Formats: sequence, C-alpha cells, structure tokens
Amino acid sequence: MNENSGLLKRGVLLKRSVELLILGAMAGLLIAGCGGGGGGSGPGGSYGVTQMGGNVVGAYISDSQGPGFTGHWLNTTGLLGYPSAVAYVNTMAASTAPATYTYTPTSKTLNNGVWTTGAAPAAPVYELGPTGWALQTTSYSFVDLGDGTHGNIVSSNGSVTPYAFVGWNLDGTQIACQSSTGSMPCVIPGNYPAGSRHYTWTQTADTYMLTSPAPVTDASGLTLGALPTVGTGVFCDQGFGYIYQPAATLGSYNVFGVIGGCTAAKITTALGTAPMGTVVITLVTANNTAGTTLLTLGNWTGASIVNKPGIYSVRAGAVYGGAVNAAGGSADGWSKVALNAWIVANGFPAIP
Repeated sequence: MNENSGLLKRGVLLKRSVELLILGAMAGLLIAGCGGGGGGSGPGGSYGVTQMGGNVVGAYISDSQGPGFTGHWLNTTGLLGYPSAVAYVNTMAASTAPATYTYTPTSKTLNNGVWTTGAAPAAPVYELGPTGWALQTTSYSFVDLGDGTHGNIVSSNGSVTPYAFVGWNLDGTQIACQSSTGSMPCVIPGNYPAGSRHYTWTQTADTYMLTSPAPVTDASGLTLGALPTVGTGVFCDQGFGYIYQPAATLGSYNVFGVIGGCTAAKITTALGTAPMGTVVITLVTANNTAGTTLLTLGNWTGASIVNKPGIYSVRAGAVYGGAVNAAGGSADGWSKVALNAWIVANGFPAIP
C-alpha cells in the first residue's frame, strides 16, 4: 500500500506522519499497522481469489451504509494488560443530490474490551480546491460517477479527490490472522462469511495541500508574498526547516538545514556550511478554475533529507510549504462483515 495516497490527509517529521494519518482517515485508506491485505497479512489474506465484476462502486456504497461500514484495522497495543486497538471506519448515507452520499470517517478505539467512537483526526491544513486554497473540513460527500469503478470524495470546501475502485469477494476463503510481528494461528479459526468484501482504490489525479504552519522568507528573513522566481534568490522555509540556494543549473537548488526560524543571521550561517543535498524546483499551474501557481519539488538528493515538502504556493498573502498526493497511490478497505470476521478470528470483540 502506498502510504502517501490521499482521500484519503510533521516537530516536523511527526507532523507529516499525522498528515498522512488524516489522509488515510478521510478516504478510509488507513495506514495499516496490521498489514495491507494480501498474502495473509491482515483482513483479506485470500483476496484476489475472486475479483468482483459489475458495479464495484455500488457494492462499496452499499457496504458503507448503516448499519454497515467499510473500514480498516490500524494497530494493536497493550494497555494495562488488556487488549486495545484502533480502527477507522467510513459510513455513507444517501443525500438529496443524485448519486451523492454523505461520507463520514470516524475512528474506533478498543480499550478493555469496549469499542468507542471518536472523530477522525484533523489538523490545520489547506486543500487546493477550484477557486484556490481552503481550510480542510471534516464534511465530505462521495459521488458515484456511474461507471461502476470510479467515484470522487468531495470536501465541503470544494476540493475533489478522484478514485478508481477494484473489489474482491472473500466469501468462504480462509481467514489469515497475524500479530504485530507477523502471521500467527487464529484464536478462532474460520472462513469469511457471506458479505465479506475487500476494496482497493487508486487515486487517479494529483491533489495538493499546504501543511506548514510558518511562512517562507527571503534571505533577509522577510516573509515572501509571492512565489520566488525559479533560479533567482535564496529562500527559507522555517516550517520544514530548509534553505534553498540556486545552483548552476536553472531549476536546481542546493538545500541547507535551518533550526529555530529564518532570520538573516541563521540563513547566512547555514549558507556557510556544506549543503545537505539538492532538489529541482519547477513552476507549474494547477488544473483548477483559479489556475493556482505552484512550485513543485522533485529529484531530491541527500540521504539526511527525510522530511521533504512537495510544493510551495501562496495562501493569504504568504508562501507556505505542503505536499502532493500523487496519482497512482492506492489503499484498502473492507466491508464490516469481513473486517469483523478478521477481528474476531484474532481474538478481539467485533466493532458494533
């Protein structure tokens, strides 16, 4: 599973991990502590035996409507000697708009044998919608595109994430159990009952978000109000902790680390050290109504650069860093019947 996919939203590295978790919750693509669902690693160990035909999206919608849900096991921990765990589930309900359903991601936490419900995680990130950058919301719709294999998750802020769906029927196949360290015999062995389905969805277009809480500055430490021209001038991102200095090749930049903000003194000191690596920066125009301009970053070098921004763009009169959720990222979810069958086989109580 590609953990960097979106419906499914970094201290900097920690913040980034939270963002990935948010994306997973939004789309039901949970970053699985239990494995991704093939070859015996988690729910759907036997998936692929029978690939679903016909209206896969219709089945996904049906499985997601109450009292059912679609979801994914996230992890298992020990809490005071009692089993505890986290899962995420998505539910849908028909709306007044044709082929449109309210889409609600929630978290489920198991403590002392009891499942409780909480909201999906949230963070102050901005998504690129038709008219520009908008604060991420917790209100979503799912739109069935009518061909049986494609659907969109639409935020109330207008941003759209398109997906292609594939499904597998698990009915009657053996449940493969596992612990945090690998495969294990099931506590309650058995097969998946009728109604057990596994879905994989793949993002079909790039989407963008701004995640950094601090604006980008120029070499003197002043906030930039416009994107820097590629190949000219040093700029500093105090959110991600990097300084970019144009290199000899147009679009290529040397990358330096900075801690504690972008002041002129800190930038000068950092530029006197060896660069951490390099990156190529390109100016692009997003395919939205507003034609929002972005700086995209790619072709990174430097083993010590682990927390890599994917874009820069202007929001509210300042430049901020963020991420690209690239087309091609995919993840998995299971019907309530399948997920609960796997959870019970592993010795935990089913999610109500």
